[in-house]
Amino acid sequence: MALTGTVKKRSVGGALVFVVVDFTFSASDYATGGYAFTPAASLGLSGDIFFFAAHPAGGKAVLDYDFTTKKIVAYRTGSGNQTALSEAANGADLSGVTYRCLLVLSQ
Repeated sequence: MALTGTVKKRSVGGALVFVVVDFTFSASDYATGGYAFTPAASLGLSGDIFFFAAHPAGGKAVLDYDFTTKKIVAYRTGSGNQTALSEAANGADLSGVTYRCLLVLSQ
């Protein structure tokens, strides 16, 4: 599988579930539009994603969650000192980095 998630910590607060997940990617297999991701199919967790935040340890890309398409999308800067982010190219290599993410799920 191109995207692998490992639950590191899980906590419940009222009607919300807070989950810390480490994501890793296979080499050179990023598909334009992102990786399909739902908590149930990918991690065995129930609930809908209410909030998604990612920390790019190692800095190959910045991750975001597209709530409409239910995909994790990777963004990168261009060459030079550009500050704008654009989606990573099809076939981009995002391997070798662990992305720690916070998911907040509604129950």
